[in-house]
Amino acid sequence: MSRWTIEKNGTGIEKSGTGIEKSGTGIEKSGTGIEKSGTGIEKSGTGIRRALLACTLATVTCAASLQAAPVDPAGSLQVVVQDNAIAVSWIIGESVFSGVTARSGSFANLMLTEVSLNVPTHNIDVTGGGTGAETQVTGGGTGAKTQVTGGGTGAKTQVTGGGTGAKTQVTGGGTGAK
Repeated sequence: MSRWTIEKNGTGIEKSGTGIEKSGTGIEKSGTGIEKSGTGIEKSGTGIRRALLACTLATVTCAASLQAAPVDPAGSLQVVVQDNAIAVSWIIGESVFSGVTARSGSFANLMLTEVSLNVPTHNIDVTGGGTGAETQVTGGGTGAKTQVTGGGTGAKTQVTGGGTGAKTQVTGGGTGAK
């Protein structure tokens, strides 16, 4: 047989010693424990949010122990700000990415365009006269891969003045191999 007491001022009608109440602070119809509505494990309220918060905290704790591999930025970046204009140049390998835009308050939207720095495929730069494959001549010269200032002949000859030979680099005059 259960014993019931009626309280004048307190938590309502309760079974003695169990804390199971019609209204109060234990297992309740409404209040702060396991509730129909309120802030505990609830039919509607923030109980689901507590589980979500616990999962989020667990995820953040695990993620805090992870580390990303270091990434070295490639190339060279230059940013120039003058008046309300922003100019950016980013050199990566043999390519240059550049762009210019106007600043609007503290915001700027910039699009970079790639400019190639590759050497031309024919590789012949001539001032004066010259013949050969990959010849760069100032004055006159013949040969394969010849760079001449003045006059010279040979394979891969770089001459200032005059000289002959294979792979000869001369300032003044001289002959010989390398």
